[in-house]
Amino acid sequence: MALSGPVVDDDLRRLRDALVNTGLRQVLLHQSPGGDARTGQRLGQEIRQAGLNTLISGRCASACGDMFLGGVERRLSDGMPVRGNRLLLHGAWDPATGRTRPDLAPGLATHVRRMTDGKFPDALIEATVNSALSQDFMEFAITPRMRRTPFPRGVFQCLVGADQQRQCKELAGHSALSTGVVTHAEIVTLGLELRNKLASLRTPP
Repeated sequence: MALSGPVVDDDLRRLRDALVNTGLRQVLLHQSPGGDARTGQRLGQEIRQAGLNTLISGRCASACGDMFLGGVERRLSDGMPVRGNRLLLHGAWDPATGRTRPDLAPGLATHVRRMTDGKFPDALIEATVNSALSQDFMEFAITPRMRRTPFPRGVFQCLVGADQQRQCKELAGHSALSTGVVTHAEIVTLGLELRNKLASLRTPP
C-alpha cells in the first residue's frame, strides 16, 4: 500500500479496508508533509498491531513519521534519490496559533518510546515532543551510510530563532538506527511500475 500527501482521517479507513481485502504486508510512505497528529499515531498503532513493515520514499514529516514508526521493520526505499529520504519529527501543534500543544506531548512521547522499543533516548524525546514552534523539528537523515559510519550521526535539531531563520545542529552520537527510528539500513528496491507512479505524483508543499 502506498500513501502520499497529507495525513487525514480517511487514511484510517483506507488502511483498514486494505487489511481486510488484501494480503497487505508493507506500507510505503511517499513525500508526506504530515497532517493530523492523532491520526498519525493511530495509524502507526494499527500498522504495528497488524505486523506490517513500513518504507519511506522521500520526505516523511510529523504525522507521517508517527505512522512510519509503527512498522515492525522500517526501511528506506529507492522511490526517491537517497539524499531526499528524511524523517522529520516534532510536537503536535495547533494550526490556529502555530504553537505546539503541551497537552498532546505525553501521548506522543509514549508513542515514540513504544514504537522504537525504548531505543529513542528520553532527552531526544523531550526535545522532540516539546518543540516550541510548528517549524521546529528533529531531522533524521536516512541513508545506507548509517551503518558504515564509525560513529552514529545524521540526527539534527532544527529550531527557528527570533530572526525567523531556522538553524540546524547535528546531535553527536545519534543516528536513525541507534535511536530505533529505522530497523535496517538497506534500501528496498521498488518495481518499475510503482516508481513511475510515484514520479507522477505532485510533490506536496
